[in-house]
Amino acid sequence: MARKFTGHYSAYYRVGGITCSAMLCLLVSLIAVALPQSGSHSVTHAAAAASTTQVTVNAGQSQGNLTTSSVGVNTAVWDGNLLDSASSTALKNANVKVLRYPGGSTSDVYHWQSNSNVSGQGYVNPSNNFDAFMGVAQATGAQPMITVNYGSGTAQEAAGWVQYANKGGSGYNGPVPTYSGASSSGHQYGIKYWEIGNEIYGNGTYGSSWEYDTHAMGPSTYATNVVAYSQAMKAVDPSIKIGAVLTAPGNWPDGQTSTSSPQPWNDTVLSTACSSIDFVIAHWYPQGPGTETDANLLSTPARSRA
Repeated sequence: MARKFTGHYSAYYRVGGITCSAMLCLLVSLIAVALPQSGSHSVTHAAAAASTTQVTVNAGQSQGNLTTSSVGVNTAVWDGNLLDSASSTALKNANVKVLRYPGGSTSDVYHWQSNSNVSGQGYVNPSNNFDAFMGVAQATGAQPMITVNYGSGTAQEAAGWVQYANKGGSGYNGPVPTYSGASSSGHQYGIKYWEIGNEIYGNGTYGSSWEYDTHAMGPSTYATNVVAYSQAMKAVDPSIKIGAVLTAPGNWPDGQTSTSSPQPWNDTVLSTACSSIDFVIAHWYPQGPGTETDANLLSTPARSRA
């Protein structure tokens, strides 16, 4: 059975019980082709009728097992179909076990309490507020993973989200969202996984810039703020798990430096924030977003493994 992978791969690694130096040695691996029998097999792929590429796969060699929570998708506040019953059915049928909200780079401009973005930074569907998203998570049986606003937010805003999501009930005195349908007494959703920002290294630190960030550039700034976010959020709910943004080993900008930031991202973030986090997030792009093709992926097999 051939399994196609185009786009980007998000890996979530637990830090607990692993030293920071050991974390730097972890590699992202991807099973590109799965075959039912053991042994070595050859797979031939037609590349747009122009050429063929032969890939040899040893289906008897395993590099690890995926857990039931390894299959997840981004869910975005701008998605016009997020709340459709057909979407929930499709997610459930696909056995999706993790839903990441509020969706990629949007996370760093999104203010959860008002269900709104920074002015001029994209569209938010008025219906796709946090409570509505949780309805989708509950309908599909998936575990929510929340990306808090690092780019334009604060540690206090993130801590307020944890309080509203997990510490509601009688006598609740935390923040109440301004969107329609919000609960004045909060919730006890028990959301476990919370990550601090999305691809923050893309804020111009190493040249390329796509991530909205009002802080000073550089991994030291991010790492210091991760500690502050973690402390504020865990003061509300010590049971939650906090994740920090890294880049996949060997993938840009791992090991990169610049005149404005002489420190490499992964080493710097881990050396400062390791004791304050529980897992790390690495987004790996085997092909350039928007230019993915099967032929290109198979012709450069090094891209299909870490």
